[in-house]
Amino acid sequence: MEQEDAAPRRNGVGGNIAGLTDVLTTAVSRYTARGELDLAIALGIILMVIVFSINMIVITARKAKMLFTYGDHRNKKKNEPYTIRG
Repeated sequence: MEQEDAAPRRNGVGGNIAGLTDVLTTAVSRYTARGELDLAIALGIILMVIVFSINMIVITARKAKMLFTYGDHRNKKKNEPYTIRG
């Protein structure tokens, strides 16, 4: 006699809604488990591009904020104090 599973099986990485949606990390894990390494690697590369892009945006925004707040210190004279703009 076969038993039906009441809940879908999970592979330890979550985020999908009843098999309708998927998160990149879940998809990478699922395709790796299936043996489809080419698709898993491609999705991993896409995930890394997204992460590095967000990281570069944050770094650029922080540098722009510092430049706006403290000014360009490279063009200041040697003994001129920094001015903080509100």
